[in-house]
Amino acid sequence: MKIPNQILKEEARRLLDYRDGMLYWQHSASGQRNGGRAITWRKSQEGRKKPFVRLGGSFFSAHYLVWNWHHGITRNMIRFADGNSDNFRIENLVEARAEILATLLRPVKHSCPCCEQSVPQPTVDIIAHAAGLSPLQESILRAVWSGKGRAVQPETIFNEMYADDPDGGPSASKMYAAFKVALCHLREKLVGTGVSIENVGYRQGYRLVMNETGGLNGGLSQQGADHRERGARP
Repeated sequence: MKIPNQILKEEARRLLDYRDGMLYWQHSASGQRNGGRAITWRKSQEGRKKPFVRLGGSFFSAHYLVWNWHHGITRNMIRFADGNSDNFRIENLVEARAEILATLLRPVKHSCPCCEQSVPQPTVDIIAHAAGLSPLQESILRAVWSGKGRAVQPETIFNEMYADDPDGGPSASKMYAAFKVALCHLREKLVGTGVSIENVGYRQGYRLVMNETGGLNGGLSQQGADHRERGARP
């Protein structure tokens, strides 16, 4: 299981300061646009906001940087003790070891975004968290997920990728290049989660494929095969 991007404790303290549950830039010039506060909220296509810190052109999950600032890099997932992802005070952050995650990620019944049948698959939020997706990778997954198994055009994915950019993102060629790199890494991280993204055809977009062999906790392959068979029937 991959862990989101992190930085060393020394680097975190060189760049950031932690006060009252918030991260601030060490040098005021770094955060002039928001009064020195380093954490910003990025809004997804679905209107869901998540806290991140932008460092060197990359986005880092705020709660991981708070953990890094206090304890350094961790190989475990970090979860919120009170379930509130906006409460990233260090007192609210807990390391979730493998045995705890196994319980959190046990298969439960969900509605398939492709055909709305009940299937034992995690939600997109659980998949993104378990696979350790970066904000950019998660935005791509959410955009494709919104297609419910139908083709999603690259333009729709680009809009989600750069939803918080007031300029709408870089040039089309740079957007596409960034997308292809992020998609390659995203596909690697999705292996074994029960979800994959496939090309529909030349310039026809990308679609979500569910119930890939393996699943987050195994044992889903036969149910997934049955589900695909039912969905393929006229």
